[in-house]
Amino acid sequence: MLEEVQVCERLRRNPPRNIAAYHGCEVKDGSITGIYFTKYTETPMQRVNPGKLALDGRCGIADSASALTWHRHNDINPSNIMFDGNIPVIIDFDSCGQEGHSLDTVKRKYEWYDENVKEAMPSTDIGALEEMRMWLLGDTSKLKL
Repeated sequence: MLEEVQVCERLRRNPPRNIAAYHGCEVKDGSITGIYFTKYTETPMQRVNPGKLALDGRCGIADSASALTWHRHNDINPSNIMFDGNIPVIIDFDSCGQEGHSLDTVKRKYEWYDENVKEAMPSTDIGALEEMRMWLLGDTSKLKL
């Protein structure tokens, strides 16, 4: 949790619009026991079930990931994106790491990442965003999942 809090503290200094709003953490007996974010109520999965996500929402997801310029998220998938109204917001920073960071111990969503990728790199998030784009558009024939 310490690494996730460090990422969130750095983001809080200059918060990007499409990154979950971090409000701090709780520490008890020298250990982090909780991390506090704005509560978001809707995922892309919930939005696409009745139909396809509006184009502006799809574009915003890519903008969200590009806001993490100094870290790689490494776990972009429908479960790690929420909505603040119509603005997509990336959540869950426990998989974040700087470029070159080992992904051996990083938790990632089953079937939403390339098992051959062993370190954080820009192509990790770019590939995940392309998978999200195809999924959101309903173009599932090309998905690598």
